[in-house]
Amino acid sequence: IRIIEATHCDVPLEVLLAVGRFDPAHTVWEDAENDDSESHEHHHTHVHANEMFDTWSYESDQPFSIEVLREMVRKELPASIYRCKGIVFTADFPEKRYALQAVGRRVELTELGDWGECAPKNQLVAIGSSFDERELTKRFDACLA
Repeated sequence: IRIIEATHCDVPLEVLLAVGRFDPAHTVWEDAENDDSESHEHHHTHVHANEMFDTWSYESDQPFSIEVLREMVRKELPASIYRCKGIVFTADFPEKRYALQAVGRRVELTELGDWGECAPKNQLVAIGSSFDERELTKRFDACLA
């Protein structure tokens, strides 16, 4: 377990996201509008997530091949994707829901139980920086059974 000492929850995002590719120098901006030097003892730098990260979502009612999906995420997911997760419908076990969790090259597919009343479908989201959404969609489409 890593113990990170912080003041006012100031922890580098590369530590929180478990990635070493994050460069805050290119995404942090100073909020000069709200800087009142008389009321502040120090300068504040504000980071806005919508300026630092890109997001992508994917839905399909066609099942994935579980092994093709696992290998694609492990080997072909762009390094600029920090986190990918969601609910997965597979051709291998169509009656079961799976959770996909991916951080870097670590991939976990966990059985969640039966679909029950819900219609089977894939619902995924990814968070990263500067990735090609169309290419990412093509890679996941290639995993459909």
